[in-house]
Amino acid sequence: MGISRYVQFMGARRIEEADSERLISLRDRALKWLSLGLADFDGKNLDRGIVDSVNALARLQLLTDQTDKAQKILLGGKGLLPALEKQPDVVQAEVAMESYRTATQVVAAELVNDKLGADAAVKQMRGYVAKLQALAAESPDGEKKLAGIFLGLAKDLKEKLSGTEALAKRAKLSEAILLVVTEAGNSESFNTQYWAADTIVSIAEEMASEKSLSAKAAPAFAKAEQALQQILAKEQEQPGWIQPEGFETKIRLLKARAQIGSGDYQDAVLG
Repeated sequence: MGISRYVQFMGARRIEEADSERLISLRDRALKWLSLGLADFDGKNLDRGIVDSVNALARLQLLTDQTDKAQKILLGGKGLLPALEKQPDVVQAEVAMESYRTATQVVAAELVNDKLGADAAVKQMRGYVAKLQALAAESPDGEKKLAGIFLGLAKDLKEKLSGTEALAKRAKLSEAILLVVTEAGNSESFNTQYWAADTIVSIAEEMASEKSLSAKAAPAFAKAEQALQQILAKEQEQPGWIQPEGFETKIRLLKARAQIGSGDYQDAVLG
């Protein structure tokens, strides 16, 4: 019942105002039933249903500022991630990948709430990105699944940054995210490189909107532009490397956003 309530809430969240009474009611009911269903969770006897439920509960706990509870059920000694490390074959790769996406959200929340230092947060997030890449390599269509996970993760991190009001915390989180995604962008995977560049542009745009952070936005835009140019250059060398076919247009549009962010309007227009 809990997971069905969560699915209902997530569907409504896409179309309703964040503070609508109905949406809050759906969220709270999903939180209640998932909490009851997982009250005795100890990391044992994992299956797809349990893994999905733990991820759902942790995400709801993050939405309701219960970071400590999300950390415990996902990353604690009897949490989901340690259990998955011990039982790596219990669920399919894409199911485990969602858990590492959730873990990255938890670490970002811990960083913002001063529960975790910047260096430790960056180290953990780097590890989760590496694990996502490793899991993708185990699946025949892993790169496609990785693209979907990274798309969701980019949205997660941008939402967290947008929802963080304290300037010092925004600066700390944005810098940590940039470090992680920039390093991830060194991958040979197209999906990882594109995700890194897309996330850098999004974070740079958030930074540019704040006067106190705007000076740090310019080098981030430049880094994204360089990464996107390298992607386009590799496509010239290896036609078909960019997937799906036709995605090159989207890359050029993202590159133009980075150029506009850098104030390079002429090149953005000329492409």
